[in-house]
Amino acid sequence: MYPGKPFLCLSSPVDVYSLKSMYCLAVKVNDHRLIAIMLGRLKMSTEEALQSYNKISSTVFSAENRKPFYRDGKFKSTTLKKEIQNVVRQARYSNDQKLLDPDAGQNSKGNVFVCSMTRINLHSPQCFRTCQGLPNQGPDCKIWEAACATAAAPTFFKAIKIAGPGGFSPDYVDAGLGFNNPTKEVRDEALDLIGTLACSSASEQAILVLHLTTDCESVADELAKEYGSDNTYFRFNVLHGAEGVSLDEWKKMSKVMAHMSSYLRGPEVSREIDRVVTYLCSSLPQTK
Repeated sequence: MYPGKPFLCLSSPVDVYSLKSMYCLAVKVNDHRLIAIMLGRLKMSTEEALQSYNKISSTVFSAENRKPFYRDGKFKSTTLKKEIQNVVRQARYSNDQKLLDPDAGQNSKGNVFVCSMTRINLHSPQCFRTCQGLPNQGPDCKIWEAACATAAAPTFFKAIKIAGPGGFSPDYVDAGLGFNNPTKEVRDEALDLIGTLACSSASEQAILVLHLTTDCESVADELAKEYGSDNTYFRFNVLHGAEGVSLDEWKKMSKVMAHMSSYLRGPEVSREIDRVVTYLCSSLPQTK
């Protein structure tokens, strides 16, 4: 769809080789939104991002961090903030570092945006981007602020205030209510970033969607109809075993990974993955 510019919508904690060097634009959805920021902005490897995510989950969803009364979420948001700031520092960035990356843009790889929403407007997502120059630019916030905003599931954590123009500070929560499958938002972001909607050869175009949830089917069906070409739209969805795992059940991550591994080993899925890898690698610079 976008010549030489693969873009990904990822919602599973799967290691897709060295992602940063392959995609032009990525968004992370569901309960793994933090990994997008770790990969695209903090320049972490996929293994480092997964380890950091598991460390955050085991701490913020622990019994010690659970509130005695469920006001403004089940768990203490101060712990979430502290753990995310620790990850930022471990990646050798200061906690004052902005989410906007001066090296990101149309001609760079590894651009990322994550979705959040203001608590008073749950009908449209707010995009927090690492690249600037796009319409409706999000708040000029710090890395840890964007990470907290996109992780603040309303039933689990208190909303985070982020200062905007004029000193107004809206409350931000995660975009899980209605935007668990933001693939259309990825398409629109890619159009604004890349500036073309012209089709190219099959080896230069790919939309890759990985899902571990089953509540995104209407968007998936709509996009499948819109991009009916076998070489344009790819979707991988673990249908059984992972759907009953809640956000705070971090101890069940091994169960999720086991079901996902079994799904990916299926012969048809395995062949599709080989095709996706071919398309992604086709966007890499050719070495002599």
